[in-house]
Amino acid sequence: MKRLVVFDLDDTLYLERDFVRGGFRAVGEYLRRRRGVRGFFRAAWRRFTAGERALIFDRVLAEKGVEPAPGLVRKLLSIYRAHRPSLRLCADARRFLERPPEGVELAVITDGRLPVQRAKVRALGVDKLVEEIVCTGRWGPRYAKPHPRAFRLLERRFRRTGSDCVYIGDNPAKDFPAPRERGWASVRLRRPAGLYAGAAAPGILELRSCDELRKWLARPGSAD
Repeated sequence: MKRLVVFDLDDTLYLERDFVRGGFRAVGEYLRRRRGVRGFFRAAWRRFTAGERALIFDRVLAEKGVEPAPGLVRKLLSIYRAHRPSLRLCADARRFLERPPEGVELAVITDGRLPVQRAKVRALGVDKLVEEIVCTGRWGPRYAKPHPRAFRLLERRFRRTGSDCVYIGDNPAKDFPAPRERGWASVRLRRPAGLYAGAAAPGILELRSCDELRKWLARPGSAD
Protein backbone atom coordinates (compact mmCIF):
# COMPACT_ATOMS: atom_id res chain seq x y z
CA MET A 1 0.00 0.00 0.00
CA LYS A 2 1.36 3.39 -0.99
CA ARG A 3 1.49 6.25 1.48
CA LEU A 4 0.84 9.89 0.71
CA VAL A 5 3.38 12.24 2.27
CA VAL A 6 2.34 15.89 2.09
CA PHE A 7 4.65 18.78 2.98
CA ASP A 8 4.06 22.37 3.94
CA LEU A 9 6.36 24.70 1.95
CA ASP A 10 7.53 27.69 4.00
CA ASP A 11 10.06 26.77 6.73
CA THR A 12 9.49 23.09 6.01
CA LEU A 13 11.15 22.57 2.63
CA TYR A 14 13.14 25.83 2.64
CA LEU A 15 13.75 28.68 5.08
CA GLU A 16 11.21 31.46 4.73
CA ARG A 17 13.71 34.00 6.03
CA ASP A 18 15.51 33.62 2.66
CA PHE A 19 12.42 34.93 0.87
CA VAL A 20 12.12 37.77 3.38
CA ARG A 21 15.77 38.69 2.88
CA GLY A 22 15.34 38.87 -0.90
CA GLY A 23 12.20 40.97 -0.58
CA PHE A 24 13.91 43.46 1.73
CA ARG A 25 16.81 43.73 -0.72
CA ALA A 26 14.42 44.47 -3.60
CA VAL A 27 12.65 47.16 -1.56
CA GLY A 28 15.96 48.65 -0.45
CA GLU A 29 17.19 48.86 -4.04
CA TYR A 30 13.98 50.61 -5.11
CA LEU A 31 14.26 53.15 -2.29
CA ARG A 32 17.92 53.81 -3.07
CA ARG A 33 17.28 54.36 -6.78
CA ARG A 34 13.98 56.23 -6.63
CA ARG A 35 14.08 58.01 -3.28
CA GLY A 36 17.76 58.25 -2.42
CA VAL A 37 17.12 56.31 0.80
CA ARG A 38 20.05 54.14 1.87
CA GLY A 39 20.33 51.41 4.46
CA PHE A 40 16.76 50.09 4.25
CA PHE A 41 17.82 46.46 3.93
CA ARG A 42 20.11 46.49 6.96
CA ALA A 43 17.56 48.27 9.13
CA ALA A 44 14.66 46.03 8.06
CA TRP A 45 16.70 42.84 8.42
CA ARG A 46 17.87 43.89 11.88
CA ARG A 47 14.28 44.34 13.00
CA PHE A 48 13.19 41.06 11.44
CA THR A 49 15.97 39.03 13.04
CA ALA A 50 15.13 40.68 16.38
CA GLY A 51 11.64 39.17 16.11
CA GLU A 52 9.57 42.04 14.67
CA ARG A 53 6.89 40.89 12.22
CA ALA A 54 4.53 43.87 11.87
CA LEU A 55 4.91 47.38 10.46
CA ILE A 56 8.58 46.91 9.59
CA PHE A 57 8.29 49.03 6.45
CA ASP A 58 6.55 51.87 8.30
CA ARG A 59 9.07 51.86 11.13
CA VAL A 60 12.16 51.72 8.91
CA LEU A 61 10.85 54.51 6.69
CA ALA A 62 10.24 56.67 9.76
CA GLU A 63 13.72 55.77 11.03
CA LYS A 64 15.13 57.00 7.71
CA GLY A 65 13.17 60.26 7.86
CA VAL A 66 10.62 59.24 5.22
CA GLU A 67 6.90 59.67 5.86
CA PRO A 68 5.38 56.15 5.73
CA ALA A 69 2.43 57.28 3.61
CA PRO A 70 -0.05 54.47 2.84
CA GLY A 71 0.57 54.78 -0.91
CA LEU A 72 4.32 54.37 -0.51
CA VAL A 73 3.97 51.42 1.87
CA ARG A 74 1.59 49.71 -0.58
CA LYS A 75 4.13 50.22 -3.35
CA LEU A 76 6.91 48.72 -1.25
CA LEU A 77 4.73 45.76 -0.31
CA SER A 78 4.01 45.12 -3.98
CA ILE A 79 7.76 45.16 -4.73
CA TYR A 80 8.41 42.82 -1.82
CA ARG A 81 5.78 40.35 -2.97
CA ALA A 82 6.65 40.53 -6.66
CA HIS A 83 10.43 40.22 -6.37
CA ARG A 84 12.00 37.26 -8.12
CA PRO A 85 13.12 35.03 -5.26
CA SER A 86 16.44 33.23 -5.17
CA LEU A 87 15.73 30.22 -2.98
CA ARG A 88 17.17 26.81 -2.23
CA LEU A 89 15.61 23.74 -0.74
CA CYS A 90 17.12 22.71 2.56
CA ALA A 91 19.68 20.01 1.78
CA ASP A 92 17.81 17.31 3.70
CA ALA A 93 14.54 18.24 1.96
CA ARG A 94 16.19 17.97 -1.45
CA ARG A 95 17.57 14.55 -0.59
CA PHE A 96 14.15 13.35 0.47
CA LEU A 97 12.26 14.75 -2.53
CA GLU A 98 14.80 13.59 -5.08
CA ARG A 99 14.87 10.07 -3.62
CA PRO A 100 11.66 9.45 -1.70
CA PRO A 101 11.18 6.21 0.21
CA GLU A 102 9.74 3.33 -1.74
CA GLY A 103 5.96 3.38 -1.87
CA VAL A 104 5.67 7.09 -1.04
CA GLU A 105 3.77 9.62 -3.14
CA LEU A 106 4.56 13.29 -2.62
CA ALA A 107 2.47 16.46 -2.51
CA VAL A 108 2.64 19.99 -1.08
CA ILE A 109 0.03 22.26 0.52
CA THR A 110 1.03 25.90 0.85
CA ASP A 111 -0.80 29.04 1.99
CA GLY A 112 -0.24 32.62 0.93
CA ARG A 113 -0.86 34.91 -2.01
CA LEU A 114 -1.05 32.81 -5.14
CA PRO A 115 1.54 34.69 -7.28
CA VAL A 116 4.02 34.73 -4.39
CA GLN A 117 3.69 31.01 -3.63
CA ARG A 118 3.92 30.11 -7.31
CA ALA A 119 7.11 32.17 -7.60
CA LYS A 120 8.56 30.29 -4.62
CA VAL A 121 7.62 26.94 -6.15
CA ARG A 122 9.33 27.86 -9.43
CA ALA A 123 12.44 29.16 -7.69
CA LEU A 124 12.75 25.98 -5.63
CA GLY A 125 11.88 23.60 -8.49
CA VAL A 126 9.42 21.79 -6.23
CA ASP A 127 6.98 21.31 -9.12
CA LYS A 128 9.48 18.93 -10.70
CA LEU A 129 9.86 16.83 -7.54
CA VAL A 130 6.31 16.22 -6.28
CA GLU A 131 3.15 14.97 -7.93
CA GLU A 132 0.74 17.65 -6.75
CA ILE A 133 1.01 21.17 -5.33
CA VAL A 134 -2.03 22.81 -3.76
CA CYS A 135 -1.75 26.58 -3.33
CA THR A 136 -4.72 27.49 -1.15
CA GLY A 137 -4.42 31.09 -2.34
CA ARG A 138 -6.27 30.12 -5.51
CA TRP A 139 -9.43 29.81 -3.40
CA GLY A 140 -8.88 32.89 -1.24
CA PRO A 141 -7.64 33.37 2.34
CA ARG A 142 -10.67 31.74 3.97
CA TYR A 143 -9.47 28.37 2.67
CA ALA A 144 -5.95 28.64 4.08
CA LYS A 145 -4.92 26.07 6.68
CA PRO A 146 -6.38 25.01 9.05
CA HIS A 147 -9.33 24.79 6.62
CA PRO A 148 -9.57 21.16 5.44
CA ARG A 149 -10.33 21.84 1.76
CA ALA A 150 -6.78 21.20 0.50
CA PHE A 151 -6.54 17.98 2.51
CA ARG A 152 -9.84 16.71 1.13
CA LEU A 153 -8.67 17.50 -2.39
CA LEU A 154 -5.52 15.42 -1.98
CA GLU A 155 -7.46 12.53 -0.47
CA ARG A 156 -9.57 12.42 -3.63
CA ARG A 157 -6.63 12.97 -5.97
CA PHE A 158 -4.52 10.16 -4.50
CA ARG A 159 -7.36 7.96 -3.20
CA ARG A 160 -5.77 7.84 0.23
CA THR A 161 -7.34 8.57 3.61
CA GLY A 162 -6.56 8.37 7.29
CA SER A 163 -3.31 6.75 8.35
CA ASP A 164 -2.25 6.25 4.72
CA CYS A 165 -1.55 10.01 4.74
CA VAL A 166 1.20 11.93 6.56
CA TYR A 167 1.43 15.71 6.86
CA ILE A 168 4.70 17.49 7.63
CA GLY A 169 4.61 21.14 8.67
CA ASP A 170 6.20 23.68 11.00
CA ASN A 171 3.48 25.97 12.37
CA PRO A 172 1.55 24.43 15.29
CA ALA A 173 -1.21 27.04 15.06
CA LYS A 174 -2.43 26.11 11.60
CA ASP A 175 -0.63 23.12 10.10
CA PHE A 176 -1.95 20.20 12.14
CA PRO A 177 -5.62 20.64 13.14
CA ALA A 178 -7.08 19.61 9.75
CA PRO A 179 -4.93 16.53 9.08
CA ARG A 180 -5.33 15.30 12.66
CA GLU A 181 -9.11 15.63 12.42
CA ARG A 182 -8.98 13.54 9.25
CA GLY A 183 -6.93 10.80 10.87
CA TRP A 184 -3.66 11.64 9.12
CA ALA A 185 -0.35 11.18 10.87
CA SER A 186 1.23 14.55 11.66
CA VAL A 187 4.89 15.45 11.97
CA ARG A 188 6.37 18.77 12.96
CA LEU A 189 9.67 19.59 11.25
CA ARG A 190 11.26 21.96 13.74
CA ARG A 191 14.06 23.79 11.98
CA PRO A 192 16.04 26.04 14.37
CA ALA A 193 15.93 28.98 11.93
CA GLY A 194 12.20 28.62 11.24
CA LEU A 195 9.88 31.49 12.10
CA TYR A 196 7.81 29.28 14.43
CA ALA A 197 10.66 27.27 15.94
CA GLY A 198 9.91 28.66 19.38
CA ALA A 199 6.22 27.72 19.38
CA ALA A 200 5.13 24.70 21.39
CA ALA A 201 3.36 21.81 19.65
CA PRO A 202 2.00 19.51 22.37
CA GLY A 203 1.03 16.07 21.17
CA ILE A 204 2.75 16.39 17.77
CA LEU A 205 5.75 14.27 16.87
CA GLU A 206 8.75 16.55 16.29
CA LEU A 207 11.68 15.75 13.99
CA ARG A 208 14.68 17.88 13.06
CA SER A 209 15.16 16.95 9.41
CA CYS A 210 13.81 15.02 6.47
CA ASP A 211 16.58 12.49 7.09
CA GLU A 212 14.92 11.73 10.43
CA LEU A 213 11.56 11.66 8.64
CA ARG A 214 12.85 8.99 6.28
CA LYS A 215 13.91 6.81 9.22
CA TRP A 216 10.60 7.37 10.99
CA LEU A 217 8.59 6.39 7.91
CA ALA A 218 10.53 3.13 7.70
CA ARG A 219 9.47 2.09 11.21
CA PRO A 220 6.56 -0.33 11.56
CA GLY A 221 3.53 1.49 12.91
CA SER A 222 4.87 4.95 12.14
CA ALA A 223 1.41 6.14 11.10
CA ASP A 224 -0.26 5.02 14.33
